[in-house]
Amino acid sequence: MTEHDDIDALLVRIAKGDRAAFAALYHRTSARLFGIVLRVLQDRDEAELVLQEVYIRIWHKAGSYHVNGLAPMTWLTTLSRNLALDHRRRHLHRLNVSTHDNGPAGDTNTASPAPPRRTQFHECVEQLPEEGVELLRSVYLDGKNYHDLVAELGVDISTLRSWMRGSLLKLRECLCR
Repeated sequence: MTEHDDIDALLVRIAKGDRAAFAALYHRTSARLFGIVLRVLQDRDEAELVLQEVYIRIWHKAGSYHVNGLAPMTWLTTLSRNLALDHRRRHLHRLNVSTHDNGPAGDTNTASPAPPRRTQFHECVEQLPEEGVELLRSVYLDGKNYHDLVAELGVDISTLRSWMRGSLLKLRECLCR
């Protein structure tokens, strides 16, 4: 039995609620997945927290990994990387919000104007069709992957990619003006 087949079999058992299979999968994959998460986050404590999220997601979604057509280890590494990136985005967003806070409640005199590029970016986003804004937000801020969006929107992957590309091209064109 190959590693692919072994991990595939473990995921099938996990989907049925088999805790022993879950423990075996953790034992076989945790070091590799931790390395992926750590590379993205560059912080051991944060990586350990995200790795917990990864295995919680595996426990709940093991039955659905076949839907995307990925090999089992590819699915696990993609899941780990995406959750680490989501975590990093949330962390950066929190840092960004706290550094741009207006200070104590009611103290609005200390607010600095938005940087020109940020203002231009927001103006360009407002020019996009609402569907394009929602797609970009889903992928880049909410951390959804294309496969989630395909299922959510009921379109094929090539249509979704075409929509994303069109939105990004319109955004780039506006930003280059």
